Amino acid sequence: MSATDAPKPSTAADAPLPPVEPPSAGFLIQLFVIPGVIVAAIVGVWLLFTSLASDSGDPRTYLEHLRSNTDKRWHAAFYLASALAGDEHTELRYDPQFMADMADVLDRSIDDGDTGEQAVAFRSFLGRALGHFHIAGSLPTLVRASTTQRDPNEVEVRLSALEAIAQLTDNIRQPLAERLLPQAAALARKSADAIRSSPAGMPTADQLTAAADEADALAKIARRTPDLGHRAAQLAEKLGPLVEAAQAHAASPDDRDRIDELRATVAEIVRQSREAAAVDWQASSPLAQAVLNAAGERTEQLREDPRLKRSVRYDHLLRERGAFALGVLGGTEALARLDDLLSDAHPNVRYNAATSLCRHGAASARLNETLAEMISDPELNIDEPDGGFNDSTRENIESNARQQISANALRATQLLAQRAPQADLAPVVAAIERLAEDGEPQRLRIDARTVLEELKGGNL
Repeated sequence: MSATDAPKPSTAADAPLPPVEPPSAGFLIQLFVIPGVIVAAIVGVWLLFTSLASDSGDPRTYLEHLRSNTDKRWHAAFYLASALAGDEHTELRYDPQFMADMADVLDRSIDDGDTGEQAVAFRSFLGRALGHFHIAGSLPTLVRASTTQRDPNEVEVRLSALEAIAQLTDNIRQPLAERLLPQAAALARKSADAIRSSPAGMPTADQLTAAADEADALAKIARRTPDLGHRAAQLAEKLGPLVEAAQAHAASPDDRDRIDELRATVAEIVRQSREAAAVDWQASSPLAQAVLNAAGERTEQLREDPRLKRSVRYDHLLRERGAFALGVLGGTEALARLDDLLSDAHPNVRYNAATSLCRHGAASARLNETLAEMISDPELNIDEPDGGFNDSTRENIESNARQQISANALRATQLLAQRAPQADLAPVVAAIERLAEDGEPQRLRIDARTVLEELKGGNL
């Protein structure tokens, strides 16, 4: 957004929002840049609203402003995305009514059909804000936002919605992967130990131990399991009767308390598995179709980019975000589409597809070629503003982009080796060896040597 198009400051009669500071580079990276996507563009001062006074900073206040039909609703969408990303209001990420209210505002804005710059920015920030939740209630709205485009300008909303879908999916799987499944495994083993002293309890103890092993195994892959909701629900269904059987064999109050903890954890797994089921991969679902279609977007259309101040093609941006979202969602069809994208003409799309495939351990000769390219000689496709960059700026941007691509490829190779330990990575190893020998800067050489040691020592 340019300074001339920025929303006007609120009048004294309105309750003003806090001043919007120009976003820091770190904030922009967190909010806009997704792994494997290299966006090398000049970040202008988008938000010049420093004349506004202070507000309470309460996200519920921002929600009220979202419903208004004034300039401040744009500010509120920006602040709400930022507030939900921080640690101060984590409870709201699990609040279904708060999410529903925000999704309703986004739905209404889509219905309005305004594709002007401010309306598009409003929906973009609101979509990103919905991505910070850990519950799935807004998913239909995000899918709708990711598929609605009545004007080239509206692609910004689609991009934001695709990022939000990926983030929301990962957020929903996170509690199962990091807390509930490991906790269930630990409590199941303790409960098994508590009832082994009873001969009648031995069969139940053995079954609890087997279920604990299953919970641990599922936790390790939970954040990339395309049917996590279904599998977690099956595990909870198995654990439920075992908990009741164990309680009958508990010999002490402490043992019964421990088994009660397991019962409560299983109940939480049941609840969270319902959320996870909403993002389980089903090839014919609106969610899967929206992301698959974005990853396959092909158009000759142009849009006016307010940051570059010229017309640009935008379909590769949809394929980039689609590739990232497919990597988070997983699923057979998703991996097949990602493999196809390794041949895409745009380097950012190829590189996003490669890092997403590494996340799933989907090794192939074509993936090796792409990773080696990213490490040794990454191709750059940098959109320049009208008038271009001066030589010094261009050199800095290109250098930083190459370093970031190579660093992403090193991390992706580590993941691939962990998840496909039998894969032949010889071409990638050769590229890492060259980087370790003469890569720049020194940090990259050090990282490359570390990855080499892990690959050759089998420590991944």
